[in-house]
Amino acid sequence: MILITGGSGFVGSGVAAACADRRLAFRLATRKDEPCAVAVGEVEAGTDWSRALQGVKAVIHLAGIAHRRFEQPSLQDFRRVNVDGSINLAQQMARIGVNRLVFVSSIGVLGDTSSSDSPLSDRSPANPITPYAVSKYEAECRLKRTCSDYGVELVIVRPPLVYGRNAKGNFAALVRLVASGLPLPFASVKNRRNIISLENTAEALLECAIQPRAAGETFLLAETDVVSTADIVKSIAAGLRCPARLVPFPQTVLKSALHLVGQSRRANGLLASLEIDSSKITETIGWKARGRTLENIERTLRRASA
Repeated sequence: MILITGGSGFVGSGVAAACADRRLAFRLATRKDEPCAVAVGEVEAGTDWSRALQGVKAVIHLAGIAHRRFEQPSLQDFRRVNVDGSINLAQQMARIGVNRLVFVSSIGVLGDTSSSDSPLSDRSPANPITPYAVSKYEAECRLKRTCSDYGVELVIVRPPLVYGRNAKGNFAALVRLVASGLPLPFASVKNRRNIISLENTAEALLECAIQPRAAGETFLLAETDVVSTADIVKSIAAGLRCPARLVPFPQTVLKSALHLVGQSRRANGLLASLEIDSSKITETIGWKARGRTLENIERTLRRASA
């Protein structure tokens, strides 16, 4: 039995679907009562996981607090949920006898950007920039100590942007912009990014939950194709069956404009490079992303708009 925390979220729903496809027994943990789920309330230091953990062998921990579109949580809020809540879960897992925790962290632990000649890899030093990334890194560090002390196998997974039909963040913003038919000033953007589909993310997390060789490892997730924002826009447009309407625009001016309106994070997500070397997970447990990124995007959005 696999417990999926944050089971009603975007990635959690994808993991649940992958479990069902593979006929793996699973249970969802959610904040509120939902069909086929165990409600645990808010994730924090005092959360009672006992009912959700009964009969469970591994936990894929997705529940937490992330960025919000308007009001951003404080670092204290991030720590209360992402750090204290995760430590509490690991301790209760140990008491009940659940022996593996897959902690879904973030590529942001290594920074918001990569240099032109050096993709981020499992050898890259930690460089969290945002409060969210800081809390994820602190959770990783504390979980390593806690899980070692209590005898729980820990697997840390650091995904980049996860795309899919119900994705949020920059991918959802791009889909809305393309669908609007407005001219988009990204034709001159030549950044290099690795991203990953919901389906590939879900399969990787399941492998981390069940593969013996994953124990104690930290993996970066990504599809191997390197794409630009302009490439992504074209694939979104193809999936939605509408024109891309890309126009050239000086990248420095666009970046400055986004910074001026308080969209620094979005500027990095749309304009900067974030290249990722995810070869370690393939070498260690044999997982490899399926499909090509741009074809996956087009196919996903075509299904969603059908």
